[in-house]
Amino acid sequence: MSRSGHLSLKEPALDLLTFLIPLATGLFWAGTAVYRLVNDNDLRQHGVRVEARVVGPVPGVPASHSRSRGKWVINPLVSFTTPDGRTVRHGVGSRKNPVKVRENAQVILFHAPEDPSRLTVDGHGVRGRAYSEIVFGVSLAVIAVLLLGRAF
Repeated sequence: MSRSGHLSLKEPALDLLTFLIPLATGLFWAGTAVYRLVNDNDLRQHGVRVEARVVGPVPGVPASHSRSRGKWVINPLVSFTTPDGRTVRHGVGSRKNPVKVRENAQVILFHAPEDPSRLTVDGHGVRGRAYSEIVFGVSLAVIAVLLLGRAF
């Protein structure tokens, strides 16, 4: 500490770990968003496009994860038929990346040909959220690097 009682950036008390934590957090945040974006784009380009019907909330799942709210369902259970004739019922969305649709609505989704449970719902903010998280994560990492450069 300096004589005035304030911590100075040049003091050893502010060690490298102080900068590594936000740097690692920012890179992790951006990396997971890039992974979700790549997965979403892969499903849109190589997946099977089908229409699905919103059945309602996912039964047996805590209300914080799948619920009805008026005429809307958050993280709904959807039902669709694959090209080979199988009927699939699967929950979409998550607590971190919610999907909000009208109950009994028809939605377009893309699923992996070999695994219909790997899917993405068209037009429900995956890309927008991913881009925002990439910008936030990279910004956090850049700020940590800039502060690191000033401190040492």
